[in-house]
Amino acid sequence: MLTKILSTFSLLIAIAVAHRGGTRGGGRFGFGGGDIEWVESLCDLSDISGPECASNREGDLGVWVQRVTYNPITGEANEPRTLCIDPERGLDTDICGCGDNCPEACACTCTTRDAEDGVLVQRAGADANARSLCIPEPNAMALIGRGAVECATCEA
Repeated sequence: MLTKILSTFSLLIAIAVAHRGGTRGGGRFGFGGGDIEWVESLCDLSDISGPECASNREGDLGVWVQRVTYNPITGEANEPRTLCIDPERGLDTDICGCGDNCPEACACTCTTRDAEDGVLVQRAGADANARSLCIPEPNAMALIGRGAVECATCEA
């Protein structure tokens, strides 16, 4: 009886892992199993429209892509997501540029803790009284494009 319960539990875990696209760090975007097939992005920094964006926390310049992922059950394409990526690490399904989803620059400028020029942002969906954060503009553009933050209202 215990063996049957453990067997069923293992099967449920395997289904859940496959449903979310494979194990942590593994899986092919949208399909379980296998490794992610990273390719050098076909996007050229000089040909990409849209605001400058940072591909990482250090502020390295990135490129805008629309990333297409696939439903792990049906295999159908999901809506593309706009991302700022490292130009040397893309997926073969990436579409260069941000298309109609380019983030708008924030109007409220500020000075970061590191005495750099920045813009005020807040967590996406936060109320008007939410705390704002000052971050460098390329980092803000990448986070806005991803939907993690939005431009904050300028303080009077």
